[in-house]
Amino acid sequence: MQEINKNLHLSSDFRLVEFTRSSTADRLGIDNTPPQDVIDNLVWLCYYILQPTRTAIKRIIHINSGYRCDKLNKAVGGQPNSFHKQGRAADIHVKNIEEAKELAPIFARQEFCDLVIIEHIADKFWLHVQMNKIKPRHRITYA
Repeated sequence: MQEINKNLHLSSDFRLVEFTRSSTADRLGIDNTPPQDVIDNLVWLCYYILQPTRTAIKRIIHINSGYRCDKLNKAVGGQPNSFHKQGRAADIHVKNIEEAKELAPIFARQEFCDLVIIEHIADKFWLHVQMNKIKPRHRITYA
């Protein structure tokens, strides 16, 4: 496999390492290096959804989970058809439900944003943001 530069810039404010790091992958010795087609999707995700949102809100966006290879996706209990496996989704850290409700519509109105899911476990919140290059729905939902 070709060596991938994890510091590769996907857009002006996002690097590949933000989408591939995983404590679960580290703990289990899983290589979470994406193939080129996934990197291409991550560039699209950053360029058309994440970067415009970051520019609009003028604050750092922290990626909790980006790309997941099949083995990592199974290890974290992800859906078998997860958009994370294709580089077409990212989970974004938010402080609380108020911040989630503030940011969700900003993500959702970006050109190729398909779906924003406000997710939580107890008092830990995040936004699942996914893209669709063909027919984005610009939907917000809760999990």
